[in-house]
Amino acid sequence: MSDGYCDVDFSDASSELDPVEFFSITNPVARKGHECFECKETIPVGSRHQHAAYKFEGKFCSDRRCASCAEVAAEFGYFIFGGCLWSEMEEQWSNGANVQGCIARLTTVKARELMRRRWLRWKGLG
Repeated sequence: MSDGYCDVDFSDASSELDPVEFFSITNPVARKGHECFECKETIPVGSRHQHAAYKFEGKFCSDRRCASCAEVAAEFGYFIFGGCLWSEMEEQWSNGANVQGCIARLTTVKARELMRRRWLRWKGLG
């Protein structure tokens, strides 16, 4: 594996789950602060983010992703909601995915910084 290569791809992961009864996703501007259910950081007032509402196993759920987590999820084909994006990413890193190659796949500085912070935390360095 070269230093710049990242083979993380979750696009088939959602096929292993039970289907949801309904699903709606929007990209609102936050009117109040929210917590991102993936990274647990605050989604500040005035920032665009992802809001998912769905019914799974008979329960109504509502989750919010900050723009950076939404970019990471989209880039790596992670279409599952519920707060497991970073634990799944850590598993990929444990299996040899190169973090620099993964960071290079992202387009915004904020998403790249978030991935770097999460990797440092996973390595016990941050």
